[in-house]
Amino acid sequence: MYLEELLIEGFKSYVSRTHITGWDPEFNAITGLNGTGKSNILDAICFVLGITNLSQVRASNLQDLIYKRGQAGVSKASVTIVFNNEDRDRSPVGFENYNQITVTRQVLMGGRTKYIVNGHNAQQQTVQNLFQSVQLNINNPHFLIMQGRITKVLNMRPAEILSMVEEAAGTKMFEDRKNKAIITMAKKERKVEEINTLLAEDIAPKLDQLRVEKRVYLDFQKNESEMERLNKYVISYEYHKHEERLNKTSGDNNKRIAKMNEMQESVKVLEREIGKIEEEKQEMEEKMRNSLANGSRINELEKEIRDHATQLVRFKTKKGLIESSITDEQKTLAKLVIQREEMEYSLKEKRSTYSAINGDYKLFKQTYDEKTKEMMQTDELIQTLTTGIAVEEGHENGYMEQLQQAKRMVNEASTLEEQTTMKIAHLKRELAEAEPRAARALKESQGSLIELEKKKTEIKEFEKQLDKLNWNPEAETSLTERRRKGQEMIDELIDRKENLSRKLSNLDFEYSNPHPDFDRSKVKGLVAELFSIDKDYYDSATAIEICAGGKLFNVVVENEKVGAQLLNKGRLRRRWTLIPLNKIQGLKISASKLAAAEKIAPGKAHLALNLIGYDDEVHHAMEWIFGSTFICEDAATAKDVTFNKDIRIKSVTLQGDIYDPHGTLSGGSRPNSGGILIQIQELNAIKTEIKQHQDELDRLDEEIRSSQKVIKKYREYKQKLDLQSHQLSLLEQRMSKSSHAQLATRVQSLKDTIKEQENTLHEARKGKEKSFSDCRRIENEMNEFNNNKDTKLEEMAKHVEELKILLRENASKMKEMQRAVQTYELEIGISYQIHHGMGVFQPYLLL
Repeated sequence: MYLEELLIEGFKSYVSRTHITGWDPEFNAITGLNGTGKSNILDAICFVLGITNLSQVRASNLQDLIYKRGQAGVSKASVTIVFNNEDRDRSPVGFENYNQITVTRQVLMGGRTKYIVNGHNAQQQTVQNLFQSVQLNINNPHFLIMQGRITKVLNMRPAEILSMVEEAAGTKMFEDRKNKAIITMAKKERKVEEINTLLAEDIAPKLDQLRVEKRVYLDFQKNESEMERLNKYVISYEYHKHEERLNKTSGDNNKRIAKMNEMQESVKVLEREIGKIEEEKQEMEEKMRNSLANGSRINELEKEIRDHATQLVRFKTKKGLIESSITDEQKTLAKLVIQREEMEYSLKEKRSTYSAINGDYKLFKQTYDEKTKEMMQTDELIQTLTTGIAVEEGHENGYMEQLQQAKRMVNEASTLEEQTTMKIAHLKRELAEAEPRAARALKESQGSLIELEKKKTEIKEFEKQLDKLNWNPEAETSLTERRRKGQEMIDELIDRKENLSRKLSNLDFEYSNPHPDFDRSKVKGLVAELFSIDKDYYDSATAIEICAGGKLFNVVVENEKVGAQLLNKGRLRRRWTLIPLNKIQGLKISASKLAAAEKIAPGKAHLALNLIGYDDEVHHAMEWIFGSTFICEDAATAKDVTFNKDIRIKSVTLQGDIYDPHGTLSGGSRPNSGGILIQIQELNAIKTEIKQHQDELDRLDEEIRSSQKVIKKYREYKQKLDLQSHQLSLLEQRMSKSSHAQLATRVQSLKDTIKEQENTLHEARKGKEKSFSDCRRIENEMNEFNNNKDTKLEEMAKHVEELKILLRENASKMKEMQRAVQTYELEIGISYQIHHGMGVFQPYLLL
């Protein structure tokens, strides 16, 4: 490469464009008179070559190079050199295909400069690298040897001559670059150390503090949302309870029954009126047939017929409305009866439990009171016997006081025995008189009793019919509730599906059937939707997405004919790339290369095809896309696998960096698709879940449809049973007010009173025997105490301590039993008041 042409314009003394040609490839000399611009030509060449030491060209700054510093109307200086580049062996790197190389440098007012190489703007470093590649380093101190430097060169020492030779040969340039690179690396390392120090001392503690604050804030938000959710539950529960209490009042039930009876009477009245109208209609038709000769009379009759027909339609409509209202009221009544039965059953269970707990509590309390009384009496006796002073005023001696009290109890028991015996005799005489009268009254009311038994028999028959159906009314409610929850779940999943579908709108492949008989199963779908990623390989989603690239949004079809039909007549909304399965052939990596990759990076390099799941029918497409790429855990593994001479297969790291065996690398920031494969997996999972819930919903619908016949029969029998039960209750109420019922009640009352008096007599005799036993015991203890006073006192004191310990242990148990009894009393009272519609209740009245 050698200089062929030189163009100078506005540079130093060359104000106009000057074109110099005829340069010799080997040697050139510039001659002329002083002041003719010989040196300015050399300065122009150095200016283009990129000289940085302006003193070499006799200038203090770049503006000095412009003709008269720009004061003569010239605003820039431009120098262009045309090099002959026909010798390819000595051409600069990258310019081997150019016969000429044109380099232009311009300097503008203000010192701004620019380079142009072959008509394209270039940087100064690019131009210097171009000239340095052919050993033209203008900034070499020995590139220009000025006047008076020859002697200095001859007197140089060997080290200086070596340095000059290195600079002339161009090797010094690389040493300078190396030194600059070392200095730059040192600066960068210091900067990295400063950044690391800043991270460790300032940013990292601040981040830790922010993480802690974030966790606290998230906990706060979680607690707030939980409190809000629980408050909603509480409000919903209270609302539900009040609504149940409102709906279960017996007042509303009675009103509905009265209203239903009124509507039934109205229906009967309307039916009678309709019957009368039908009779009148028939009479009028008969009269019409008998008087056909009289035309005016016929018109009158026809008018009457029309009026009656209009009235008949009105009455039928009114009847239909009333019947529908009766049906609704009957349904409401059936629901109220069911709720009443449930509440009665719950109340019965609570009363049964209350009776058992209350009995245990009373027995335990009685035992506790007896032990307390025994302990107090024994303690008083000890004090009286020890000090000789009674605990209470008026009691002189312990044993004597107990003996007197026992004798008084004997007298009281004897008196009660005599009184009870007299009462029993009186009650038996009254019972003997009342029973014959009750028998006569029973004979007189035999018809009502037969009707009562008949009603009971009918009720038992309906109950048997209900038992045969073997249907639980709660099952229908359960099925309906399960269906409602299933529908809500499907609606929620559909909302989530639509949200994800909006985010993945570019995956919406829609087309119309090219012809009526088109088989849509031949269109397999988008590649992104045809494979799945196991959750264990979700960290490889980015790498798999990079591996597929643009093919991720291609459409797989069965053959090229289906593709042509879609493109021509499918009415596609935008451009799509189609992959026919019969025209592609995947390149699968050989087993030897797989083994070599496993040997180089055990467990760190996987074939992309092995990380996804897909159907066998799209195997060729998946093999074509993913069959020739490795997924590596890190960059080092990808580098080792890709550039290994036995493998040389493209690899993608988990971060998305691509290593190609041809030497190209791609990477940097992650793709901006936002994890599209993960979103597709979530969308497919939601679709599967929707299908499962829809299948369950269809099964519930089928179960509900199959149960409708049984439900209808159950409701019919239940309605009849409720009606018979109501009639039975009315009959029982009527019979309870009859003379037979009153006499029977009186007889039963006398029998119960006699039984109570007999129990009282039995208890009085037992008390009398116990009092006699206590008298004998006290007398024996008095004798023993007189014979052995100290031993008896010790035994009594020990007995008192044992009783105190036992009472302390039983006190807490008695309190727990008392609280349980009070709780059941309160619950039974509340249930009773709700059941009987008593409105607001006062729990303290029950305690």
